[in-house]
Amino acid sequence: MPSSPAEQPQRTSATGPHRRSSKACETCRVRRIKCSGPPPCQGCIAAGLGSSCAVRLKARPKRAPSAKLFARLSNNGGTGAAPSVDAGPSGSAPTLPPSMSHMRDEGTRTVYRKRNPLDEVEGALAIWCANKGVPFSQLVFKVDTRLAGLPSTALPPPNLLRDYEDGLIETFFNSPEYLDRHTDHRETIRSLFARYRAVPGSLTEDQRALVYAILCMARYLQIKSNINAGTPHATTEATREDVTYYHMGYDALATWARPSLTAIWALFYLVPYTLGMGGWAETKDLLQQWAWQIKELGLHRQDTASLYAPHEVGQLFFAYFYTDILRASMTDLRPLLPLTEIDVDPTPSDKEWASFQSRVSDFNTRFLADFNDPTVDTGAMDYAAAAESTWFGYVRELRHSMPADVPRAKISWAQFRYNWLRILLYIPLINNPPYQPVAFGMITRAVSQIFQSYSDLVAIGNLNPSWPQLQRLVVCGQLLILCHEAGELHRREATLLFQMLLEFLEKHLDTWPTCAELILGYQAVAKAFDIHLTPDFELPTLGDDPVFALHEVHQWPLIPYGLDLDFDLTLFP
Repeated sequence: MPSSPAEQPQRTSATGPHRRSSKACETCRVRRIKCSGPPPCQGCIAAGLGSSCAVRLKARPKRAPSAKLFARLSNNGGTGAAPSVDAGPSGSAPTLPPSMSHMRDEGTRTVYRKRNPLDEVEGALAIWCANKGVPFSQLVFKVDTRLAGLPSTALPPPNLLRDYEDGLIETFFNSPEYLDRHTDHRETIRSLFARYRAVPGSLTEDQRALVYAILCMARYLQIKSNINAGTPHATTEATREDVTYYHMGYDALATWARPSLTAIWALFYLVPYTLGMGGWAETKDLLQQWAWQIKELGLHRQDTASLYAPHEVGQLFFAYFYTDILRASMTDLRPLLPLTEIDVDPTPSDKEWASFQSRVSDFNTRFLADFNDPTVDTGAMDYAAAAESTWFGYVRELRHSMPADVPRAKISWAQFRYNWLRILLYIPLINNPPYQPVAFGMITRAVSQIFQSYSDLVAIGNLNPSWPQLQRLVVCGQLLILCHEAGELHRREATLLFQMLLEFLEKHLDTWPTCAELILGYQAVAKAFDIHLTPDFELPTLGDDPVFALHEVHQWPLIPYGLDLDFDLTLFP
């Protein structure tokens, strides 16, 4: 055998002596052959690819900041103590808290890589399901599109259609929501509908879309009234002219495909319909069209929005803004119209919305602004505590100082949003060992309060089936599993909350058949926890509580744009 490297036999190839390159060119790497390098290498020359031979430059992997670096920064003018870093086992890299392990330094800025908290919940739930043998697919709300699958129907024949649509328009005009808030819009719609009836060819496509949108909402209002009364219209096989009108309005908008205030008014009525009857993707689709319309017309900028009638533009922008903030907080946490591009106050000019609803919308919007700011660590304990301290007093006022004439449903909706915000704040901390006890405790409290608010809505007949509501319920159910697994719930408390969750899902079953699978899934969870559910369970209510009795029972509004947003968006960086 050769005794030294110099005596090693030199391997050759058809192209000459082979010398292995420290970096293979991209072509040789893909072809999985040895590269002689540097470019052009012999292999590429032989293959006639010499001109394209190149070495791919790989970015140097980023390293986590070391304990020594933190100590040096702290000793050289740092204003606070260095972040706590566990040096780990001897010879291993330091272990950083989760909020720090997702950050990187870009020049002089610290940029945080953030995950959607709702994705973190599903990730933890998937692991639990794998360990317990519970089907993960039965514990998630998967309905993104729904209207395409709902049965629509042909409209009545021409000799009956006139009376049918006249009845729908009267239903629309006589709804309490419309009587209270849309008097300025009444004559415009009546005139437009008269033209639709007499000379339909005189309408542009955006005007036609508006008429269809109103007919859709009016028919939906009729069907919803039947659903609340427990009539057979609650089944998915019911005649659904509202779905027919929805598709007609959607198609008219697609044909129009131009910015106009009339098109925005059509979206104003179609979007809330998708909240109640559609999936989140269908709501997002229409909101994307709405955002495009707003940007094209300049309704989001003070200098251009001032060119329009204030009472009309303010209401249209407010409706969009509120709905998109609601959608974002329930799904991807990313508003479709970036908050940094808005410099108008979205508050309706009539100022008829309650101040406590304005505040909770303000806090939700500020969180979304911070979440989408890469320089703000919304996953830190300090951030969660500081954010909650800003609205803690308002929650106390909401529960103890509300006037008797404030509808209880509005109080419940406001409490939903406070508790949902609390959930979003503390989810990132459940994977951070030092803060797990606090995080699970706060989340458990928030889930319990959300369920109590739903119980209040059931008691006053205001439980409104919609995809945001189901999304909230399902995520609360997922968190209930994780909190109970963490040992945060007393057994009796866990039993009560699981019973309440299943009861709420049962009440959505008529209009959302997907709840049948969810019910099976959460029953399997209860079995895995050895929780015994009783079939004759009744939701806890306030019963004869005099404060509860003082609150007037209000029907769910036709257009759910009932939150004030009285704040200055220019405060957001």
